Amino acid sequence: MKGKGFTLVELLVVLAIIGIVTGFGIPQVASALQNSKKSSYLNEFVGLILFTRNSAIASGHVTLLCPSSDEKTCEADWSQPLMAFSDLNGNKELDEDESILRKLPANENFRVSFRAFGGTKALRYYPSGMTYRQNGTFTICPVSHDNSLISAVIINRGGRPKLATDSDGDGLVDLPSGNRPGCT
Repeated sequence: MKGKGFTLVELLVVLAIIGIVTGFGIPQVASALQNSKKSSYLNEFVGLILFTRNSAIASGHVTLLCPSSDEKTCEADWSQPLMAFSDLNGNKELDEDESILRKLPANENFRVSFRAFGGTKALRYYPSGMTYRQNGTFTICPVSHDNSLISAVIINRGGRPKLATDSDGDGLVDLPSGNRPGCT
């Protein structure tokens, strides 16, 4: 009677095929995971900008979005946790009679910088929904230094955010000027 089972050669061939398929698949899965993290963070970030703008319009008060490590004062490092609050007295600080409307925790995978006219410690919205002369660009840089993951959110003077797109088809986002957002 012949034994049922696999020979050593058959097992080694199957293991070799599994190894080859896995070798091709892992980088694709890692890339898809990084793109998913980027998309998720961008959605949360742009959502917070839109929420801040809409809160200013709905409440009739100046509303700020700013980075803050202590949840009281606005800082210049946009990689810190972000907070949105109505600035009732216009001092650009969260006071006792003001409360945080929404927060976004810092993201360990990305560094954020803001370059704008009119100051960069806070994005300030008036009840009209317009910014305080702050048209500018948020640049989102991956800590992995993978250029394909660089993103930019452009704020026009009307306060509307827009994601930078790949205008020349090379897989990297471009600013409206045609330049690429820079990460250092």
